Amino acid sequence: METKYPIVQFSDDRQDGCCCYVLPVSEGGDAAFFSPATSGVWFVSNLNGDKIGSEYIVPSDGFIDLSSVDLSAVLAPGDCFRIAAGNYFSNPFQYIGCNTDNTHVFEYRDGEDDRRQRIRISCVIENSQSKTDKSEYIDSNGLNISLSKTRRKEYDLTTDFYPESVHDAIKEIFIYPNLSVDDTLMFESGDYETEWDEKDENDNARATTKLSEQDINRYSIC
Repeated sequence: METKYPIVQFSDDRQDGCCCYVLPVSEGGDAAFFSPATSGVWFVSNLNGDKIGSEYIVPSDGFIDLSSVDLSAVLAPGDCFRIAAGNYFSNPFQYIGCNTDNTHVFEYRDGEDDRRQRIRISCVIENSQSKTDKSEYIDSNGLNISLSKTRRKEYDLTTDFYPESVHDAIKEIFIYPNLSVDDTLMFESGDYETEWDEKDENDNARATTKLSEQDINRYSIC
């Protein structure tokens, strides 16, 4: 799938770091994404673009995976950082250490063999409900006869306050046919609605939608 609204955005100006939002990261495995660089090196940097820690080779497709980076060795909880790749610099991240409350890791890809992009997003996933699809009829004696029944869990998702560009990126993530949240296969089962009438002081807003687990409980006599 061609990415129109990447959630990790890059600039060729090391001073051009959008501070309108930060993406939380607990460990390197939280983040894997494409950069515009296709050669050279990439590294963790401070907000000014100065290198922190080791350098890594940029793959030819620009895919950067932080799984090999021990962020706890170069950052303290609360530190903000960026990823420098070639001549490009990402929007800010924040190292949150073990405090992962109200954050979740989203992994998304097109097919099974495609690159697995990952990102941690500040959001709340709660209020699980069992949604049921069923096929049944009433027989001549008035008994309810169940032919099939399928149940799956559905959750309410509420994001943190984000600008429109981030909401566009999250909506794009939910379009991917292969989506997992904290290693659970899921799909978007609701409408993504941004609450623009309740903006914060930075004109950012929350959004709500519903996520459902791919795993089901099923009964069928067929």
